[in-house]
Amino acid sequence: MNTVLKSNSKEVTIGVGRPFVMIGEKINPTGRKKLAAALTEGNLDYVRQLALDQAAWGADVLDVNVGAPGIDEVAVVKQVVELVASVTDLPLCLDSANPDVLAAGLAAAPGKPLVNSVSGETKRLETVLPLVKERGAAVIGLTMDDRGIPPTAEERVAVAEKILNRAAQMGIPAEDVVIDPLVLTVGSDSKAALVTLQTIEILRKSLGVNVNVGASNVSFKIRASPAPRLSAGRGDRVRGVLITGRRPSVSLSESNYSALPQNRLGCHCEERSLRRSNPQAVKLA
Repeated sequence: MNTVLKSNSKEVTIGVGRPFVMIGEKINPTGRKKLAAALTEGNLDYVRQLALDQAAWGADVLDVNVGAPGIDEVAVVKQVVELVASVTDLPLCLDSANPDVLAAGLAAAPGKPLVNSVSGETKRLETVLPLVKERGAAVIGLTMDDRGIPPTAEERVAVAEKILNRAAQMGIPAEDVVIDPLVLTVGSDSKAALVTLQTIEILRKSLGVNVNVGASNVSFKIRASPAPRLSAGRGDRVRGVLITGRRPSVSLSESNYSALPQNRLGCHCEERSLRRSNPQAVKLA
């Protein structure tokens, strides 16, 4: 199963046996005061540079989020999408919790973009999937619903099935739905990574869908903590989520970060070494 994203001149394919796909998420003002200020002031030169930098650093797809307080997101997303599309040839990922902003971004985006995101929540299914269908886009499906994030892999897979079924009812093919099993920080739950691994394994075996993860989430706020590890005890499963394909395990401690090359997309890792594995797409903030 292949998920195809397009710009005006470039095609990126997400799928097993395909090159690892990196989604650069620097154009997102959440936690980035300089970008938030630039968007508020209408200074798009900084946005232009972020787009060019991420393309140069190896991103395959660029995420666009303009959710800064006090701005007209519907108007600004159009400007930013058009700008980013004019300075890079990368497919775009439109990122917003507001359906009106998604609609405006989709209308401005060239080719076949990715929508970030829909979930199993009733309101999101009702408002986001029609936009995806009308535009002929692809969409990330988050494995959470009206009850929140399920604690078990089986429950998350059930949410994925709900999203896929609703998408199918609307005529959106399964290959255009990339499932996010949700990577939570192991700093607050030592079993969080294991649940994600289990979810990916079941998704691939039972549904055959493509998978997307937020790579940096697992290490959020744990640099000063004892080093949690993703061991290689289940080789097939672990190889599917490690950000480096050369190590049997990866430590997330500060000391081990310094030993790894830092990719400036925002993740301390060796992304280019992973080429045939699962998940097929990773978001790097």
